[in-house]
Amino acid sequence: VVLACDLPLIDTAAIDQIVRGLEEARASAALRDGTPGFEPLCAAYRSDCLGVVKELLREGHRAAWRLFDAVEGVTIDVAADGLLNVNTPADLERARGAGEAG
Repeated sequence: VVLACDLPLIDTAAIDQIVRGLEEARASAALRDGTPGFEPLCAAYRSDCLGVVKELLREGHRAAWRLFDAVEGVTIDVAADGLLNVNTPADLERARGAGEAG
């Protein structure tokens, strides 16, 4: 499981959903709006992806979305609130408000 540190609202139910996605694919990630249409740092990857990781790194590719694409991962629709990235003080205030509402 890979989880970015700027996703403080992700919950265990979402992580469970993402991990269950590994039953049908080598990787699964939270579906999101934007480009790419998934969050490669809110994802689960099978250990057999390691060879692909090594190859991508050897080729100079560092973006996590490349691994997800290379192993043809599946996307999982999780609660959008959990995917709120907290990168600024304004984001933090939104996250605090969402946490109080939930």
